[in-house]
Amino acid sequence: MITLKLFGEGCFVHYLESSKASIETYKLIAAKMKLPLKEALLDAYFFYKLHSDVQSIDDLIVDSFGGLLPLSPWKIEVWFERKKIAKIPFNELLNSTTLFPLYNVENLNAPISFFDKGIYLKELVTGCIGTYKFDSSSFDIDNVTFTLLNSVFTEKPLLVNTSYQNKNFEKVKDDYLIRHREIVII
Repeated sequence: MITLKLFGEGCFVHYLESSKASIETYKLIAAKMKLPLKEALLDAYFFYKLHSDVQSIDDLIVDSFGGLLPLSPWKIEVWFERKKIAKIPFNELLNSTTLFPLYNVENLNAPISFFDKGIYLKELVTGCIGTYKFDSSSFDIDNVTFTLLNSVFTEKPLLVNTSYQNKNFEKVKDDYLIRHREIVII
């Protein structure tokens, strides 16, 4: 069993229910609250005024992505059969200081047109961004691929995925504190 643990600061981006009817309803409630839409959606009273089974902004989430940011302090640990076998510096993923790269890194560039138009909730978090597992009887670091995403949501690349032999690790847990939330409208 291969275990990958990501510690540090991260970012999660959630696409919210953004149909035309929903957005019009959100705008009406925000106008009644005398707040801009971006502030109203983060206000708990907004969901009381919505008069539906939606109790919080978390109930509006349709899709999500996120991961680890290269901000100190951070740690990427690789465990195999309950032994820590590697502690990978994030800056080695960004720009290798060796003649040949030590790790397989896939860079994805996602322009604003890549994302659906709508309302997004961006959360900045701190802690254990994720613990991921992959069932394997052997381990070779050359078979691990780290996927970094460059997008409009973060200034720095975001470690969004890790795979082993072209199969994704499965997230089994996380334990983080949400430090900041903001609404982004595309």
